[in-house]
Amino acid sequence: MKISGILLLDKPAGMSSNVALHKARAMMGAKKAGHAGTLDPLATGALPLAFGEATKTCTYMLEADKSYSTRAQLGIRTDTSDADGAVIETRAVPKFNRMQIEALLTQFRGTILQRPPMYSALKHQGKALYLLARQGIEIERAERTVQIHRLELTDFGEDWITLEIVCGTGTYVRSLVEEIGELLGCGAHVSALRRLWVVPFEGMQMHTLDELGALSKAERRELLSPSDAGIVHLPIVVINEAQTTRYLQAQRFQVDAPPGLCRVYGETAGLLAIGEVFEDRRLGVVRMMAEVVQIPNLERRAAEKELAAQRKLLEETGLAE
Repeated sequence: MKISGILLLDKPAGMSSNVALHKARAMMGAKKAGHAGTLDPLATGALPLAFGEATKTCTYMLEADKSYSTRAQLGIRTDTSDADGAVIETRAVPKFNRMQIEALLTQFRGTILQRPPMYSALKHQGKALYLLARQGIEIERAERTVQIHRLELTDFGEDWITLEIVCGTGTYVRSLVEEIGELLGCGAHVSALRRLWVVPFEGMQMHTLDELGALSKAERRELLSPSDAGIVHLPIVVINEAQTTRYLQAQRFQVDAPPGLCRVYGETAGLLAIGEVFEDRRLGVVRMMAEVVQIPNLERRAAEKELAAQRKLLEETGLAE
């Protein structure tokens, strides 16, 4: 039985996102699976997993706000900016109070410039930066704009602080913690990181691999949200039965909707595709859902067959150009 849907996994620490995905896919008995928004092995928390046809929506889930809780270990810098890396520097941690930390954090709220870490999945000439970093190769990385919507100090001790962060896509918590450590004058690295939520799954329950392991395959599949659960930010276009027939024949027609990406539903057929409304208001296809059986355009096929027969006759009589 084919499955399609979204599961919000509570990823365990010490496991890569890909390993967690493969374990969950095996438990679900799914042929296709993907995840939206990689978590470092050190990190725990919300990792959206897509199975079956829902994998086609992953690309459209990545540009989403996320929330994290992190603990920063002060006085120690590592080559990966987290506890999985090798220590490269230690410094004394100065005494500070809550007011001093709060004043410092104001510099990191709103729109800021951030330099991505070398230990990241970003590519340089087709090769991931973390692979180059493991070879001791340092590549110049340009700063880029990121959004920090919320940055709060939740607790602190003599050589550590904990923060809660709500940020836009492309933000590296490791880089943020490292910069805060530098301004405190002692350096820092991420000793713990948990993703609390990712848009649009804020209210969705997370499930651990241990929880899934205790269930039957049928019970696991009952936990899946619909395939379109991760693309609710895309506007809806509903087409009637006649339009559905034309749409599944790859015909374009005008709809009353603004230009841009959209979710296309048939009145009685459910989700048909991720579509696009063009400037002239014609509706096209970006990704068709495979469960939808495309209807052959019999009239067009008959016309093409007739045209082919005429060409063959012309060739046989020597009248073809």
